[in-house]
Amino acid sequence: MNRNFIYGMLGIFSLFSCTESEDIIHVDELSTLQTRSVLDSPISVIDSCLHIKDMDSYEALTNTLNNKTEDELIDWSKDKHYTSLLESYTNLKELSIIDENKIDTIEQNRLSSEVEATLFNQNGLLVVADTIYKVIDEYVYKVNIADVDLLDDIISNPDEYQSIRYKHTEKLVCVSETYSSVSDGERSLMIDVSSKRREYVKFFVSTSTKANGVKYVKLKMQGQAQKKGPLGRWKLPFDDELVWGQIHCDGILVNDNMSHPGAMSERKTNIQTITVPDIPLTAANLINQLKVHVNWRFCKNAVKGDEVYSYEYVNP
Repeated sequence: MNRNFIYGMLGIFSLFSCTESEDIIHVDELSTLQTRSVLDSPISVIDSCLHIKDMDSYEALTNTLNNKTEDELIDWSKDKHYTSLLESYTNLKELSIIDENKIDTIEQNRLSSEVEATLFNQNGLLVVADTIYKVIDEYVYKVNIADVDLLDDIISNPDEYQSIRYKHTEKLVCVSETYSSVSDGERSLMIDVSSKRREYVKFFVSTSTKANGVKYVKLKMQGQAQKKGPLGRWKLPFDDELVWGQIHCDGILVNDNMSHPGAMSERKTNIQTITVPDIPLTAANLINQLKVHVNWRFCKNAVKGDEVYSYEYVNP
């Protein structure tokens, strides 16, 4: 089969199993991945794909980006003249705000680490040294740059390549509770602000495995609100501002015998989303059990006032 035709057909496979034009992988991009090496500078952008010279440069870059906000990370990739996966998540969510199923798909398959999602371009591609990293749904596939021709088959038959992939994100589950009605640990209690509006705070606890093979803990909370529609049904939730908030992770236990220090976010006011910088643990293949204790402290609105939720989360 004509090789250019194969590369062109890759564009029909989108990251979220849909056909948005921003997910098209261009012929020039894949050709460049095969024929050009990373430049001498620690990072470079070639045909809208970030190339990082080596793993030391990758780790230095992720450390630099780790304290940036989501908006700052998007601005960083824009300054480098490529569209990041993080930016594409935001664009897709805005475009599909009325489609609950699509929103669920985006949330299930997105990288929880905003830093890592910044390094991949909108097609889910990143190059570190001589390795191509390709995001497909919940996995990242590793391909030697000399074997770029494998990419089209990996997209078509991902389960045939389990030996060269790793799961980029795993959601942790709650094993303790503060209030019985929210014992899943995924959100705070609903607050009825009025007969047509209710508010709450959503909690996110996950691990992220990065290109260097290290597993990180990711913590985030996000203000949410819902309004009633004309028929009296609650519409889809949307991001909404907190009065103030702070996340305190006071301990992480790995394999029941290795303690890691936690971390604390800044106390922020009048903001929708609060995150803790990614917390590094150790090599992902060395971790069997994980326990993370988190205190969520915030005020969503003056109706309810200050709230504190203390939960322990473990890997499934």
